[in-house]
Amino acid sequence: MRRFNPQFNYLEQASELLRETEAMKYSLRKGDYDSPFFYVNFRIEGKRHNLSTKETIKSKAKIKALEIIREKLSKRKFPQSFGSHTFQDSVNRFISERGVITKEDRITLNWFIEQIGDMKIGLISKDIIWKLKRKRMSRINASTGMPVKPQTINRVFNIFHSVLNKCEQWDWLDHAPLHQRLKESRPLGRKSLNNDQIKRLIEASLKLGIPHMGDIILFLRNTGLRKSELLSLKKSNLLYDGDAIGLDKQKNGEFNEVYFISSQAKKIAIKHSTRKSEDEHLFNITNFRGKWEKIRDVARIETDIHSLRHTAITEVAKKIDSPYKLKQFSRHKTDAALKRYIHLTEKDLKETSAFAEIKDILV
Repeated sequence: MRRFNPQFNYLEQASELLRETEAMKYSLRKGDYDSPFFYVNFRIEGKRHNLSTKETIKSKAKIKALEIIREKLSKRKFPQSFGSHTFQDSVNRFISERGVITKEDRITLNWFIEQIGDMKIGLISKDIIWKLKRKRMSRINASTGMPVKPQTINRVFNIFHSVLNKCEQWDWLDHAPLHQRLKESRPLGRKSLNNDQIKRLIEASLKLGIPHMGDIILFLRNTGLRKSELLSLKKSNLLYDGDAIGLDKQKNGEFNEVYFISSQAKKIAIKHSTRKSEDEHLFNITNFRGKWEKIRDVARIETDIHSLRHTAITEVAKKIDSPYKLKQFSRHKTDAALKRYIHLTEKDLKETSAFAEIKDILV
């Protein structure tokens, strides 16, 4: 099989590709193991190909077989010119197959389309990807006025590499470029939040037009739930007229545990359980991470979502004297895990040490 001359124009390449496709010897037969589809069998440069046409009618299978042969020939002979799909083509198919895509991912993909939409996916190299990363890294966070963080860049490129990985599955690419993640900055420390900080987070959610996130923040501060537990919480998990929630599975390994909540948390849960939505989840958790980060940036509070659980457990620890009760609230598997959540103030430590005094002895 003759290689194409790189100086041929696309029309000449297309004509020769068509001739070679029509001249290709192939067989068409039903697949093994009772498969309903016809398979096309052919060889290119000695390499055997046996691929499903995904068609059950022979006439349609023949048309599909020629498409498969033409695509294989084009990839073999000039993968970086004619015959390769563009990144725009890849995104279109990716979205159509996925069905549902978040607003954030759609915005991100549109940005990539603006940059390399017309580029053949076979030309998307490590150098191209690195240039795209540098362009994203040069952007400034509108809320903080600071450069975007490496972990933000990594998340942006998650969906980009998902598209390229799909291209490999579709046989549009021989090998998708690896997702070479940037070294992420140190995660934010988990420390208790005071009431003023909680209020600032809630006010930020109102300012951003996402008040339901303010309810979620207050709900987490009241219940000490983990983020994973919140995201899996469904309306059907609300029990005893809202006095409790049923946790299907927890990090500590427990299943179907009934967990009683405060009156403030109950009001929030009932409010969201009655919202008009076909979604079975108790809360609107669409693009949860993106919304939380925007709230945190607007409030100008360096913290992570787990700090709300940390704060709830710390406040309970200050007000009760029973490790057993604290463990019931926190739902930790071991007693040792509770130590990180009990941060006593200097005053608390002095009051605690005073219990060791012997009142009847004068010094």
